[in-house]
Amino acid sequence: MRSSPLIEYSSIVLMICLWLGAITTVFSSLIGLYQQDIKKVIAYSTMSQLAQKYTTHSSIFNHQTICESSSLIFSIKKRLTTHSKLKMYSTLCESTLNDKYSDLPNQNNTLNPYYVTGFTDAEGSFLINIQPRSVLNLGYSISLSFKLKLHSKDRELLQRILNFFNVGKIYTRKDGYIEYIVNPMKDMQVIINHFNNYPLISQKFSDYKIFKLVFELIKQTKR
Repeated sequence: MRSSPLIEYSSIVLMICLWLGAITTVFSSLIGLYQQDIKKVIAYSTMSQLAQKYTTHSSIFNHQTICESSSLIFSIKKRLTTHSKLKMYSTLCESTLNDKYSDLPNQNNTLNPYYVTGFTDAEGSFLINIQPRSVLNLGYSISLSFKLKLHSKDRELLQRILNFFNVGKIYTRKDGYIEYIVNPMKDMQVIINHFNNYPLISQKFSDYKIFKLVFELIKQTKR
């Protein structure tokens, strides 16, 4: 931007800006098409739009405003606590799903299923545990765990999620964090049923599909 007056008088530099902007626009758009994580989709979409603006030199000053806005958004997002994330997601869902859930009793005290899914997208883990077991025919055992990990100050939030699923337990760690964990297969069916009805929307959905596949295989083996 500081060298803008000089760039305007150089057809070579303007042509370089045009080609770099065009190539970056196409490249980032193609990458964005194949992303599953919503944050990556937004990032590559932003990259594509900014590169497009660089194809015309007059848009460079508008580019500064967009960069500052994007930087501010990601900076604020990074500083949000897990409780704030849930509140923001809840507000978004409430504006679009208010009519659908308006007849629920005790609406202020009951977690919306979409809130739980959104929170899991940010903080949840679907774990497949493989351990050696010489006494077994296969030589190892496989177990599943659904986990949410938060700071101990957010215990009330995890307790509400535990009450929502009505399965699992909350464990206190020595490092100041707490975990909500679901292990038993009979309890895991509750978790599977929930995410079948209220699907994840980030890259974590791919993790869940593998997790669910292993769950079904274990069920078939135990029949």
